[in-house]
Amino acid sequence: MLKNYLIAALRNIVRQKLYSFINIIGLSVGIAACILILLWVIDELSYDKFHEKVNNLYRVTVTEEYSGGEPFYFASTPPNLGPTLKEEYSEIINTARYRNLAGRVIKINENIFFENDFVAADASLFEMFSFPIIEGSVEQALSQPDGVLISESISHKYFGNDNPIGKQIIVDNKHNIFITGVFKDIPSNSHIKFDFVIPLKSIERFGFPLDRWDYFAFTDYVELQENCSLENIKNKIKNVIKQHDESSIATISLQPITDIHLFSSKYGGKGDIKTVILFSFIAVLVLLTACINFMNLFTAQSTKKAKEIGLRKVVGSSREKIILKIYFETFVLTVFALLLSVLIVELFLPWFNNLSAKELTLNFGQNIFLVSILLGVVVITSIIAGAYPAFHLSAFNPLKIMKGEMYSGSKGSSFRKVLVTIQFTLSIILIICSFFISKQLIFMRNYDMGYDKDHVLILSLKGESKKHRQTLKSELIKLPGVKSCCAVSHPPTRPMYSFNVDNWEGRNTEDKILTYVMYTDQDFLETLNIELKEGRYLSNEIASDSIEGLVINQSAAKYMGMNNPIGKMVSDNRIIGVVNDFHFNTLHTDIKPHFFFLGKDDFNYLLIKLNSINIIDTRNLINETWLKINPDIPIESEFLDAKFDEIYRKDIRTAKIVIAFTILIILISCLGLFGLASFSAAQRTKEIGIRKVLGASIKQIVSILSWEFTKWVVLANLIAWPISFYIMKKMLNSYEYKVDLSWWIFALAGLTTFIIAVITVSFHAYRAANTNPAKTLKYE
Repeated sequence: MLKNYLIAALRNIVRQKLYSFINIIGLSVGIAACILILLWVIDELSYDKFHEKVNNLYRVTVTEEYSGGEPFYFASTPPNLGPTLKEEYSEIINTARYRNLAGRVIKINENIFFENDFVAADASLFEMFSFPIIEGSVEQALSQPDGVLISESISHKYFGNDNPIGKQIIVDNKHNIFITGVFKDIPSNSHIKFDFVIPLKSIERFGFPLDRWDYFAFTDYVELQENCSLENIKNKIKNVIKQHDESSIATISLQPITDIHLFSSKYGGKGDIKTVILFSFIAVLVLLTACINFMNLFTAQSTKKAKEIGLRKVVGSSREKIILKIYFETFVLTVFALLLSVLIVELFLPWFNNLSAKELTLNFGQNIFLVSILLGVVVITSIIAGAYPAFHLSAFNPLKIMKGEMYSGSKGSSFRKVLVTIQFTLSIILIICSFFISKQLIFMRNYDMGYDKDHVLILSLKGESKKHRQTLKSELIKLPGVKSCCAVSHPPTRPMYSFNVDNWEGRNTEDKILTYVMYTDQDFLETLNIELKEGRYLSNEIASDSIEGLVINQSAAKYMGMNNPIGKMVSDNRIIGVVNDFHFNTLHTDIKPHFFFLGKDDFNYLLIKLNSINIIDTRNLINETWLKINPDIPIESEFLDAKFDEIYRKDIRTAKIVIAFTILIILISCLGLFGLASFSAAQRTKEIGIRKVLGASIKQIVSILSWEFTKWVVLANLIAWPISFYIMKKMLNSYEYKVDLSWWIFALAGLTTFIIAVITVSFHAYRAANTNPAKTLKYE
């Protein structure tokens, strides 16, 4: 019996080529898009779940409360915290400290490399986390102060197939260390990533202290006992920093490592659960749109199957067999669509990986969750798409079916109209969201940050190059394409240092503020074209500036309640100037207090302002100048506007994915509308002929046929607008500086979908209206 049903299904597919093609292509594209998004979502949800002790591992987080502002959250801890937690609390069976030492110059023989994934850590990090050692042992590797563990890929990069154990590398041209072990490359779905690990106890020679409670520069991980009460241990350790440092206002908590990637927006995390929810929502919308198409076209074609069903009933087929036969046909179509969707995913996966900056692979054998979802899609789509023809048509009296009496009225059309309305409602919601996301990105990229970021080159000072900073700066200023140059502790897009301020002139008792700190030289304002509001900026010519000179921004003056800050004391520093506020961070947050000091040995970068003419030639000259002064250190540079774009890379990537799948949903919707318009025009051929005989013009007929579908698009807009308004209001609330919810974007989205619908339907409407009525009515 199933064999007969399969043959009948294949014959129907071949007989109705256009509708079958539209059905299979539309559904397969929708399933393929859903698979791509789900691969991304599954990868985001998989972060750090590969560790054997995952359920007992936590990161220490810190909260500080300040006057007149929101709590400040971060995940940096003092070096004394980890050992203290393990010693004083029995629930904590292990701890590991971790410190990033990015930007190291590595020399092997005569070869020089620049490496960023360089860290220091306790040996216990490898006991707690599942980072397998391939060669050597952790105990031996991280027990020697001059030892280093390297990743498998670094071993191949530096030494090929040779055994690297015992070989020497030179770090920053002054630290001789020996390779004592090799570990397997860190998986891409780990929030911790590194290629070099040195013992934490050797970090002091890199300038980092290990015996302080007021130096928040490390990351601490803890391993709790099995079945330990998380809330109890949180309450116990909450004030441990205050207990050892009475001046501290920091409280600590514990965050599961599986939450770090997606639930750390306030700690500066790279992932965001909101994006996962958004993409999951888009996956559902794409799949739902494709399924609606499938159901619409299948139910529309069901009236053509009516006579076949009537004939089957006349020759004795039961209703149950007819229902099974119809369901089997929908299942065959859906399976075809699923198989085609897998081919589409394989074809477009490289493009999607490039778009999403991931390395996703389609491996059904290792992804049971994805397989379950796809099988569910096949079953649910088959059941829903076949429900109307299976139960509605199979219930008709065969005599009425054979006489054509079942075609009177609009049975089935109401169901299809509802589906079309839902389909375009989803499309319009995504169009509006895409418009606003794009508008917000344009707004952020063109927003006046308070400084000139164009044609500013950031030159990284690493290792011994810091000693030659002044010589390098003097030579760079002489180049014809260089307008100005300044030394800074960090680029303006990356706040690096901060401290608590609780002592200033005119301070109210108990007031405390958190302020960010930047060390600069006297040419900082000129290089970035930052305006001085009052007073003067720091100068190398005035000796007192290097001792007590302080420049603040407007927000710092506001937070400290200073109307006339010039000359006032903040701790041991005297305010000599106030600069206009400018953005050190993304537009997700407002401007925070900033202090500027005249740096001495705190410079890690040079900012070089270039002329807009012959930038490539000027950059080549800068490279040549660098090599003359620092021949053993590779140059690392990038433009400030590129760095600025980098901080919005996640937002840009999200916008591109949303826009890409919005376009896809529109195309799928139009494909379904195209098929329905074709079916409707074919069903109303004789009606059109009669209208033409009675004097109706082609324009009138096209209008009548087009309005049958476009009126539901209008209704879809009315439904979609308030839903879109609510969604975008929620999304834009994550930005401190954001665009307005302009009414014209809603109107533009409505007009866009209306025009697309009219164009899609008008093709068939015009062709039907242009048919000679004599051909359609000659058999009546």
